[in-house]
Amino acid sequence: MVSGLLEGTQDLVVLSDPAGNVVLCNRAATEFFGRDLEGEPDRSELGEVASALLESLRQGGPSRWSGDVGLTAPDGELTTVSVEAVVHEDDSGEPDFTSVVARDISERVEQHRRLERQASRDPLTDLPNRATLFERISEASAAIGSDPDQHLALLFIDLDRFKVINDALGHSVGDQLLRAISRRVRTAVRPGDVVSRFGGDEFVVLCEGVESIDAATAVASRVESTLQAPFRVEGHDIHVGVSIGIAVAREPADAEEILRNADTAMYRAKSDGRGQWVLFDEELRRSTAERQETLSALRTTRHGDALELHYQPIVQLDTMAVVGVEALLRWERDGVLVTPDSFMQVAEETGLISSIGAWVIEEAMARLAVLRERPGCGHLRMSVNVSARQVADPGFTATVQSALASSGVSPHSVAMEVTETALLDDAVVAAAVLESLRAIGLAVAIDDFGTGYSSLTYLHTLPVDVVKLDRSFVVGAASDERRRAIVEAVIGLTATLGLATVAEGVETLEELDMLRELGCGFAQGNFIKPACTVEQLESFLDEGLSAERS
Repeated sequence: MVSGLLEGTQDLVVLSDPAGNVVLCNRAATEFFGRDLEGEPDRSELGEVASALLESLRQGGPSRWSGDVGLTAPDGELTTVSVEAVVHEDDSGEPDFTSVVARDISERVEQHRRLERQASRDPLTDLPNRATLFERISEASAAIGSDPDQHLALLFIDLDRFKVINDALGHSVGDQLLRAISRRVRTAVRPGDVVSRFGGDEFVVLCEGVESIDAATAVASRVESTLQAPFRVEGHDIHVGVSIGIAVAREPADAEEILRNADTAMYRAKSDGRGQWVLFDEELRRSTAERQETLSALRTTRHGDALELHYQPIVQLDTMAVVGVEALLRWERDGVLVTPDSFMQVAEETGLISSIGAWVIEEAMARLAVLRERPGCGHLRMSVNVSARQVADPGFTATVQSALASSGVSPHSVAMEVTETALLDDAVVAAAVLESLRAIGLAVAIDDFGTGYSSLTYLHTLPVDVVKLDRSFVVGAASDERRRAIVEAVIGLTATLGLATVAEGVETLEELDMLRELGCGFAQGNFIKPACTVEQLESFLDEGLSAERS
């Protein structure tokens, strides 16, 4: 009966005497080894287990052992088996024979390996994933102190405008592009460097044993260079730019901190114009700390309290009559009134711009409703600045409609000013949003015209009603013929396209006269009236009306 049980099982069963000779070998074991082992010394890994257990027992150890063993077949193939070995004793307590039972678990082990790989690798690129990267950074950081001349460097790589490629060509092309990029990046780094996909269109390179900052920047330069050649994907030649942040750790540090520093440097590279690398240094550390302070203060600031709107009049140049006002955000911080330049980027990056922007639109329209009730002011229009983040918000148009409804002002009396930078981020989305605003009845203005990358293209392709000529064009144009010619050309172009032109930043009478001579329709600036509180604006409007009546 026992023999029948042994022959019926798929497990390998080998019994050997205390000398190591096989006394029984079941059918499964015979098939695995290719012959019957009975009467022979068992020289397989199972025999080694039996001998080791027997010796352990003689030294006072246990009589039973279990564990996983790699078992070699006659053809050399290694199979993982789960082993249960027992030394059986006779009536006098002496070893009688040893039984070793082995079960093939190679399929289970392989499945476990596959699961482990899936847990540690990015499924798209097969690069180490974020969790694995954190582990490797922690291990590398802990080892820094062993050699003071060897540092750790992280390169945080972000693809410039990958979303535009993805939206235009489809996610299949985007996925193939990411795989191709990962292959190129691996060819640009040093042997032993770890290339990881951090998520989305972000990659991180971990460089251990870096001797200097130059060594780290050299890797970044190679990565940047190798990605410059176009990628051929499904018939498309795709050019990819990257922004790279570099952080170098000279002593053990938290993995999150090193990554955060590299990420901060990468964002600086983006804000400085993209397509470059930036090293995280003390200056950037200080600015990061200041940014955090700004963010903390901004989070606790109440709209309508420390945040307030000032207004700058816009005049029609041929009559100098006030035809509109631009709402300009101000923040009273520590007793000082600061402009958006010092905090708007933080607001955009953290998402605070959504609530701030919604409040600005609502407040500006409510103020317009009050201003238009004043005698002689029923014609006034209100211009409101809109950020890139707001344009990208799917609920932005609904926010504008809600403010229009609550204020009761006509949409034809409101203009939304969008910077060229905002348009550049995603022209397709921007065009759709601006078209929806115009469908409601609002006017759309390009702010800071001439400071972006493709100004003429925007005038041709985007739904625009007003062009706001940047101060950088106006300054010096009254006395410089070349500058004057450029201003004249822009004014002529916008007139040909049927667009209104508003010159910004008019500071002198000479600039005002020049703009009037060149046919510019509207202007604003400190010479006319600096941005002011609503009370000051009302006084200015009253003075203008009094002058007209006199």
